[in-house]
Amino acid sequence: MAVIATNAEWSLEVSAGFQKHFKAIAGEVTATIEASPEELDFRTILQKVLKTNPDVIYGPVNNDPNAFFKQLHSLNSTITIVTSDILNPDLINEDLKLYEGVYQSMVIDPANSELDKAKIAYKEYFKKPLTLPLYVGWGMDAVNLFLLARENNAQDLAAGLYKIKNFVRVSANISISQGGSSPMYVCIVQVRNGKFEIIKR
Repeated sequence: MAVIATNAEWSLEVSAGFQKHFKAIAGEVTATIEASPEELDFRTILQKVLKTNPDVIYGPVNNDPNAFFKQLHSLNSTITIVTSDILNPDLINEDLKLYEGVYQSMVIDPANSELDKAKIAYKEYFKKPLTLPLYVGWGMDAVNLFLLARENNAQDLAAGLYKIKNFVRVSANISISQGGSSPMYVCIVQVRNGKFEIIKR
C-alpha cells in the first residue's frame, strides 16, 4: 500500500491511524507522501507512488479530490483506491465514472434515514445541497443532544446526557456512556453506479 495525504491535521491523523492498523496485520507501506494543501497537480506524486508498485493507494486528499482522481485516471491506472470521509453524493455526481469503485471509510452510515432528512432540511434552509454531511451532522446532533438532555433533566444536563441511549441521529446511533462518551463505528462503503454501497458496518 502507498499513502498520499494532504499535509494538514485531519488528513495526517487518519493516514497515521490507517497505516498503524495496516502494519498491524502485516501490511507493507511502499511509500508515504504528504501533498501541500494548495497542491493541484498530483501527477508527479502519483507517478512516484505508482513506481513503488503498491496494490492499493490510501488517499485522504481533501483539498481537491476531483483534481486528484482526474489526474490518477489520466495515468490509466486501475489501482484500487481507498479514502476516508472525503466523498459525498454531490461530489460523485459531478463525474460518475471518476469515483467508480473507490472504497471509503466513513462514520456516517449512508443508509441512515436521519441523514436523508438532514439533507432535505439543509437544502430547504440554505437553498443549496448538503456537501459536508459529517460536520453538519455533528452540529445538528449536538443541538438535538442538548435538547434531549434538557428534557431528561432540566436541572442537571450531565445527568440528562447520561440517560441518552440508542438516540438515532444524523452522524450515529448515540448512547452516552458513564464516562461521558459515545462510541462511533466506522462504515466501509464502495462507490458503485454513482452510489455508496455498504461493504461493512
